[in-house]
Amino acid sequence: MTLSQWDCLLKNLGCWQGSFTRVSATGEIIEDIKSETTLKEQVKEQDEGRNENKTIQQTIRQFYPSGTQEKILEYSSLARSVLFFENGAFSQGSTQLGFNSEFGAELGLIDGKARRRLVQLFNKSGELSQLTYIRETLAETLAENSPQVQIQTSHPSQIIGWEQLQGKWQCQVVTLYADWRSPDRFTTETEWLDCTRISEIGNELHSKIESNVKPLFLPDGVASICPTQIKLGQPVRLEVLWLTQPDRYQQMIRHYDDRGGWISLTLAIAYLIKEQ
Repeated sequence: MTLSQWDCLLKNLGCWQGSFTRVSATGEIIEDIKSETTLKEQVKEQDEGRNENKTIQQTIRQFYPSGTQEKILEYSSLARSVLFFENGAFSQGSTQLGFNSEFGAELGLIDGKARRRLVQLFNKSGELSQLTYIRETLAETLAENSPQVQIQTSHPSQIIGWEQLQGKWQCQVVTLYADWRSPDRFTTETEWLDCTRISEIGNELHSKIESNVKPLFLPDGVASICPTQIKLGQPVRLEVLWLTQPDRYQQMIRHYDDRGGWISLTLAIAYLIKEQ
């Protein structure tokens, strides 16, 4: 049975503890702030909202040296800018790239009791301005150590960490559409060759990384893959990859067409094909 978008959201209920890490467009860590994000489902009989009058309350606490900052949000329906997968993974963000306007999206992956979220933001000139990298685990649990894919050196052009992805992978792929048409599901094989080119086998999932795309490898097995400059008239892909185990990764891609409109969201869960 296919879960509703609301039911997929409920996969994120709980108290998620971790940190918000601000990262520059070239990969330098700006600050790392401890955090706690709690999502609770509430029933308000007096409301006449959707989802049987159920409401999600989200409380975000960030613990700065100067004190705690808290934000409380409530919502009973989902915006058209967000889509959820059945395992709880999601993305929310801009639905349209416009002239002289800020642009960006959050890409969130979930693996059991651990979450990795990445926000990629572009300024009004279309330049990648900042990343926010959020690492979380459910309270009272300890996540297993992730494979360490270290952040790049002080020279942004030097990309390291691709060796962990070398080889052939079998990918289970789901694509959701912004217009809410039926999702596409397929299985394919993909081979990563090096840091500049990816070979495709079967259905299209990966392609050559363009010259203006600078992958940044972050701590705990996550890579941010997006352009350093975007502009109208060209399609845009915002991506995050999380190597959850040495032989498994998740990858999410938010697709925009050449008119700047958000069209789809793809989640791939890949398993390393071991040589016989």
